[in-house]
Amino acid sequence: DRHCVAGDPEARAIAMRAVEPWLQMAAHEKVFSELVCRHLTMAIPANLNLAAVAKLMSTTERTLRRRLEREDTSFQRLKDTTMVEIAINLAAASVDQSAAAKRLGKESHHFGKWFRDKTGYKYGDPPGSQQEVKPLN
Repeated sequence: DRHCVAGDPEARAIAMRAVEPWLQMAAHEKVFSELVCRHLTMAIPANLNLAAVAKLMSTTERTLRRRLEREDTSFQRLKDTTMVEIAINLAAASVDQSAAAKRLGKESHHFGKWFRDKTGYKYGDPPGSQQEVKPLN
């Protein structure tokens, strides 16, 4: 409650020193990974790399990589996840495979295999509609 510490500047200062690290941690939690995903999504079909996203975010590659590590993720993991989520949404919207490949900036003749490798399902077959595809070894 604001009125509890507002009347006593010393108590407020002590409270703020105690709470500040938690506020900073909460404010930064998953911020960078969400921003990276937004930049990747907005740039599709461009195939952005780490350097391009770091530049868009006005930071260095090293800082971006380090912040993503703090969030227990990586640029490649976010990029893969973002692309797969978009591909799944396109499949759910009945967008045909070649159009989905084009929208994601992928070559259509590799798209089906890429989708199956990432999801375990054939493009156009929603999860649960048939048995999971087993990778060929």
